Amino acid sequence: MPLLDPIERRSPRGRLLLFLMYAVLAMGGLTMVYPFGVMLGGSLRGATDLREKGLVPRYLYDDHALWARFCEALMNERLQSLNISHGLKCREFSDIPKLEGESPTSLKTGMQGVRLVGDSPSSRENHFFLSLANAPHWMYTIGFSASPVTRTTPFVLRDFRAHLRAKYKTLGALDKAVGGGLESWDSVVLNPESYLSRRETTNPDGLMAEWVEFKQTADPSLRVWMSVEGFFTGVFLPARHGTVEAFNARWGTNHKEFSSIPVPERAPPEDGALREDWEIFVREVVGLQWVGLDDEEKEAYERFSQTRPVVPSSRSPVVPFSHDLEAFLRGWTDPHGVHHKARAEHLILLSIEAMWREHLARHEDPAAVASAPRSPPYAALHAEVFHARKNEWRREFMARNYRAVFDHLLIRGRGIWNTAVYCFFAVLGALVVNPLAAYALSRFKMRGGSKIMLFCLCTMAFPPMVTQIPGLLMMRHLNMLNTFYALLLPGLANGYSIFLLKGFFDSQPRELYEAAALDGAGEWRIFWGIAMNLSRPILAVVGLNAFTLAYSNFMLAFVVCQDERMWTMMVWLYQLQQNAGQAVMYASLVVAAIPSLCVFLFCQRVILRGIVVPVEK
Repeated sequence: MPLLDPIERRSPRGRLLLFLMYAVLAMGGLTMVYPFGVMLGGSLRGATDLREKGLVPRYLYDDHALWARFCEALMNERLQSLNISHGLKCREFSDIPKLEGESPTSLKTGMQGVRLVGDSPSSRENHFFLSLANAPHWMYTIGFSASPVTRTTPFVLRDFRAHLRAKYKTLGALDKAVGGGLESWDSVVLNPESYLSRRETTNPDGLMAEWVEFKQTADPSLRVWMSVEGFFTGVFLPARHGTVEAFNARWGTNHKEFSSIPVPERAPPEDGALREDWEIFVREVVGLQWVGLDDEEKEAYERFSQTRPVVPSSRSPVVPFSHDLEAFLRGWTDPHGVHHKARAEHLILLSIEAMWREHLARHEDPAAVASAPRSPPYAALHAEVFHARKNEWRREFMARNYRAVFDHLLIRGRGIWNTAVYCFFAVLGALVVNPLAAYALSRFKMRGGSKIMLFCLCTMAFPPMVTQIPGLLMMRHLNMLNTFYALLLPGLANGYSIFLLKGFFDSQPRELYEAAALDGAGEWRIFWGIAMNLSRPILAVVGLNAFTLAYSNFMLAFVVCQDERMWTMMVWLYQLQQNAGQAVMYASLVVAAIPSLCVFLFCQRVILRGIVVPVEK
């Protein structure tokens, strides 16, 4: 009988009551949907927008937010690289200035992905970047290849893994070639490169040697060039002086910010500004591959190399000398007391910016050179790459976390297959064993039936964690560890399901069983043809409960199956979450929720039919 009859429903009081009821139900539904929305939105985010409060990430509809995420991925999540390359002072990637207009420059795409700048084939930017097409690997890095913060899998890193799989076929062959240390394909990760500091080697080995070979064939539009002058003004000078005011007070200059300080290629005069800073930077800080000697100083270096014992330098294989250049720069005293040290006036600070100015001097008139920027248009180049493939970047950011999850599940082990087999037999066993036990307790009034039922109910008093250790010991004694038997047998019979089914069987009319028996039906026919057919709604509940317990069973699967080949999906996702970022963790939770949602949607019609039909009757 309904709470309100049709007449009362049309009254103001009835309508108000219905409105309040539906409002409360809607609010209750939102409290259930909102956490899932937070999880779904978090799975689409990265380090830049992970702290956003909205459910929908802003980069899906805001180009500035997408530009910030693009720069984050292009710089391999290193904010310092962005500040050096673009001449900024951002504290995080979301602080990057907005792009003015649809396209700040007019870049075009040439053959093989090479980015050409300008409308005219003779444009100065076009010639300059084409001249760097075969640049040494230490002059640049490739964006979208590393993610030390979000710990996801950018698409260049995915391409690199695919390249290694095609080259070596197996992980063992790759591990042997790179000198060991690879436990899985997920362990093929890259650290963001920076060949600016002297601490960075330009002669990598192992996995980085494979990366150097691969990145020379990667998309040139994703190259991030090493800015030596940006490193000098954006990192070295702020670390040495603190503020630009202190720098001005030290050298008697009037610069508004460090980025406006011109960086000389040669040492400044003895009494000039920057002399001491420039010498320290060249002699002790910047990578040796960026330091050159003029012809006169090369002779002094040759004399030094004859005096000093041969110490090959692995740090700078590009320097055209065979001995330790760093000792010559810092100074070294031989056994005879003669001090050898490179003279500052003969040192040359090499940089892409200097190459840019030399390129302008060769191809442009003096007026154009004077008005041209001192550095190549890095920001404009990146902005054009962003505009040309904007939708592609948006799709990449939406899918990259899920790609990391599926790569982990599909490439490593048999997690999906093990979970499917485990859940199938768990549901099948629950729909056979539990109904048989409940039917026997309901149909036959055996002696001690109430005690058996009480024993089944007692199993509900103990949490699963209490019974896992005895179950582990029993499985070990039976030699069933690392098998599906160890997963299935401990939960094959469920006390709550037996109690639920027995109550449902007790509610069925006894006359049906008696009529079937009079017609000659055996006990098995009565069970399968009558009892089970009438129990479809409750069987759907039992099956759903069995699937949920098996699918979400992490601890038992982790304890009784130590072999990775027997790990279920939950164990693999747990291992992923230990090494992945928060956004990837959200994506793994969404992926884990999809099978449960599909099974519930499949079962809900049967469950609701079992609830609604008896009420209507």
